[in-house]
Amino acid sequence: EETIIRQGDRTDSLYIIAKGVLGILVELQDGQSIEVARKGAGEIFGEISLLTVEPRTASVMATTDAYLFEIRKEDIAPFIEAEPEIVERLSAILTEHKMDTEAKKSRYEAQQLDKDALYTQTLHKIQQFFGLN
Repeated sequence: EETIIRQGDRTDSLYIIAKGVLGILVELQDGQSIEVARKGAGEIFGEISLLTVEPRTASVMATTDAYLFEIRKEDIAPFIEAEPEIVERLSAILTEHKMDTEAKKSRYEAQQLDKDALYTQTLHKIQQFFGLN
C-alpha cells in the first residue's frame, strides 16, 4: 500500500484514477482511521482541496498498482472562467461528498460508543454476579 495523499495536507489538485483501486481513509478524533470509500478506474478524488483550497479531508492509499492523472488549479481554471455556472454544480457535488463522509464518521463513532457502553454494562453484570466491586 502506498499513500497518495494524507489527510490535512494542503495541495491544489485532484486525481482521476486510470487504473487500480484506492482506499479513502478518514482519521477520527481518537486517532484511528476508518475506510469510508473505495474508488477505482474512472473515479476522481481530491476535488475538495482543488476547488476550495481546504486541507485534504481524507488520506488516500493505493491498495493495488494504480495509474493516476493529476489535474491542478491552473488546468481547470480556464473551464471555470468560461462556464462560471459550473461552480454551482461542483458545490452541490462537494456538499454531497462531505455529508457522506461525515455521516460515515458519525455512524462509526456512534457504534464505538454503543460498544463501549455495552462493554461497561456487561462488565458490571459479571462483577455483580461474582460479587466483585
